[in-house]
Amino acid sequence: HVDDWAVMTLRIPNSDPNPLNWPIVGTGAKIGFCLMDYGPCGTTGSTYDGHCRDSNMIYLSGTTMHNVDFPNWNLGGGNYNCSVTEQGISSGWTDVYAKNLDGMWVNIPSNTCNGNYYIVMEVDKNNLFMEEDETNNYTAVPVTLSLQHPAGSGQLPVITTSNSNNLCFGQSLELTATAGTSYLWSTGDTTQHVSITQPGEYSVQVTNYCGTSTSLPFTVNSVVPDAPTVSGDTVCVSGSMELTANGSGDLTWFDDNGNFVGVGTTFTTPNLTNTTTYFVQNTEVYVDSLFVEPHTNGIGGGGYISSERYLIFDSYIPFTLSSVLVYAHSAGSLTIDLKASDNTLLQTINATVPGGASRVQLNFPVAAENGLRLVGRNISAGTGLYRNNMSAIYPYELPNVLSIIGSSQGASLYYFFYDWEIHTQNSTCASALTAVEAVVNSCASVGENIPFKKSIVIAPNPSNGDFQLSFSTQSAGTVKAELIDLIGAQVWSSSLEHHEGNNTESISLENVAKGIYIFNILYEGKKYPTRVVIE
Repeated sequence: HVDDWAVMTLRIPNSDPNPLNWPIVGTGAKIGFCLMDYGPCGTTGSTYDGHCRDSNMIYLSGTTMHNVDFPNWNLGGGNYNCSVTEQGISSGWTDVYAKNLDGMWVNIPSNTCNGNYYIVMEVDKNNLFMEEDETNNYTAVPVTLSLQHPAGSGQLPVITTSNSNNLCFGQSLELTATAGTSYLWSTGDTTQHVSITQPGEYSVQVTNYCGTSTSLPFTVNSVVPDAPTVSGDTVCVSGSMELTANGSGDLTWFDDNGNFVGVGTTFTTPNLTNTTTYFVQNTEVYVDSLFVEPHTNGIGGGGYISSERYLIFDSYIPFTLSSVLVYAHSAGSLTIDLKASDNTLLQTINATVPGGASRVQLNFPVAAENGLRLVGRNISAGTGLYRNNMSAIYPYELPNVLSIIGSSQGASLYYFFYDWEIHTQNSTCASALTAVEAVVNSCASVGENIPFKKSIVIAPNPSNGDFQLSFSTQSAGTVKAELIDLIGAQVWSSSLEHHEGNNTESISLENVAKGIYIFNILYEGKKYPTRVVIE
């Protein structure tokens, strides 16, 4: 059999003539396929009459073709079968796979309503087979759904994302709405998919067979690690320098072309003869959020009850059950327990909820274990939590993480807790790049006081204009300090009294504009420069 032969999507038709552009409701596939000469195109009234057409991108479109319409008919062929080395369809032949056979499906989302849809099937998307025409490898077949929610029943649309709902610095996130014929996002966009670059809450109004309804808010979180604090270095004429940085996560160094050069809190440059800028980035690990179906109570009919009930689930890996969505008839209180299969209490929380839909924060640590129970009890009289009656289709799964497999009252009822928010997946976000200067000065070396020069430290650097100046002298006296901009103008100066030994002076340059400067210390008739950055 051939893998990845057919991909199927359930779609809502619109005015676009190309079915591949219609909004996707659900997806599916044919697991494997044996491409073979199953039967001849035949003649009018024969077994496969109507299956061979010159164009069939829309069901029953195009002109029916029979054997006589193929110039190469009966010149060989007709022998392709389920060979493990060679498969195909000969001229004038067709291959038919009956709808009642297994290994193919389309997933229908739980908030889908009855109506007229199309199943669009695409074949050979990976172009593994040689064909005369590669542009007609799809067909759209009409299908009427009658076993879903009633049309016009107001099932809420859902917003999903293929990735995390956490937004890293400088990145974007694509949000997708439940399929419909029209969309109106809280951003003003009117397409099924929107690209988000800012954190916040987003919602969308969708019109489809369920009616016109607005989704619950979808929260996009901002994950912005703090930029590292850095300190550059200075040499005269040439030399290697040590650059330092501190941050809350992992530090990565890059050169001015964006090439990776090192990791850690320090980076030692190669021998430099010119001032060079390096960059360092702080990368933090954070815990991602995943959400489990059913996302809403729109999986069927039901009502509000106050009795103690629970859902049963298997956990495949440890995770945190962060929150759940509940629907209350009116404001009130309840208790939510996490219990083992033998009814041992593992976690519990008391919560108050408003009337309508709301999220309850749980933050329950969950171990890898089978038969766990999420219990709702002590539901205050008159409050009532919504449960679906005779409409659940278990399991509801988050692959490789968990599976909700049933309820306390059997396999067709679903109790209380929707859109489970799971924290399990570690991801990373990086800060903006921070520049660090490795400064090479063409300063005279004759007559320099080398111990004094090596004792000069300015920290932090870069700074906001407030920093500490440290140096060591062999006797007490006065040194002059000045700040020079890059065109040579003096923008600040001061005389500093010092004593013998180590000295530390607090320098405040808050009124100086942001930029790169040379900080000179005049000592024993010589200038000792340090490049400083004010930001």
